[in-house]
Amino acid sequence: MISFDRLIKAELTNLVSKGSEPVQAVDTNGEWFPDFGSLITPVDALDIAGIVNKTAQESNLNRQARRALKRQMINKDGSLRSTLDQMLQQDNIAQALEQFPMRDADARILMQYVVGSATRAQANTAFLESLRDPSFMARWFINHHAKLGAVGAWVRDPAQKLINTLQATLIEWHTRLAVLDDENRRDALQFFNGAKWVRTVDENLLGTVNRLLGEILPTASVCTDVRQVEKYCPGLTICIRTLYESLRRSTWANPRKLMNSDFVDAVHAMYVPYVSMFRADKYMASIIAPLAKPCGTAVYSKISELVDALEAI
Repeated sequence: MISFDRLIKAELTNLVSKGSEPVQAVDTNGEWFPDFGSLITPVDALDIAGIVNKTAQESNLNRQARRALKRQMINKDGSLRSTLDQMLQQDNIAQALEQFPMRDADARILMQYVVGSATRAQANTAFLESLRDPSFMARWFINHHAKLGAVGAWVRDPAQKLINTLQATLIEWHTRLAVLDDENRRDALQFFNGAKWVRTVDENLLGTVNRLLGEILPTASVCTDVRQVEKYCPGLTICIRTLYESLRRSTWANPRKLMNSDFVDAVHAMYVPYVSMFRADKYMASIIAPLAKPCGTAVYSKISELVDALEAI
């Protein structure tokens, strides 16, 4: 499946163009990851010639001094001089793998780039090939879950930005309710079960989509029709309606409080229209299942039921 940022942009693009084809949420090239954005790739991090130049400039060395420094470290063909070459050759490849997800063979190509025996293009391709290997990436995330560093932040950033946007709105509602006395609270809770609440959710769905349009497709016109959003942005629609339903249920008698994990689960629900089966915990499944019916997606809360359904195919 494509990453959150690519899915959101694809749905918004369909909304603006009124595209007749549904979003292709599956990437057959294995590119599940976000755009590189601010991620410093291993190729960038080990760009010795670039680092030398940048360090020299930041140290206020004049042009002649910068050239002398570069000559001491780098040969004319861009490879490293023997002393630095030997030092890097002795370095354990595992050290690079601690920071970046790279298979052993791909890491060797990266180290060859560092010492000048492979091109930058070859090193970048090696890094991408590691990212495209789902079984390797699953193992890497499991083994490095406690220290994902820049890679973890890069993978999580698109979803976190959406979560931050949604949290800002819903927490405001939650805060308003918390300060009401019992009488005013009872009156306010009636609002969550009436036509005004339905209109409010629609308005906030439109508001969220228009904020995202302003950030991602700034030349696009403002959308004023919630039915168009439902048609062209089904993932965003389910995501936002899931959160607002969770908020509404937090006002019931003996409520289950709105939790931070609800935002993560709602963002994952963006993929509901693009799969035939979806798994969530019991609470979230009860919210997502009715929203998933128009998509024909079956929602399961028990892993055993999901396994049975898969085996029955």
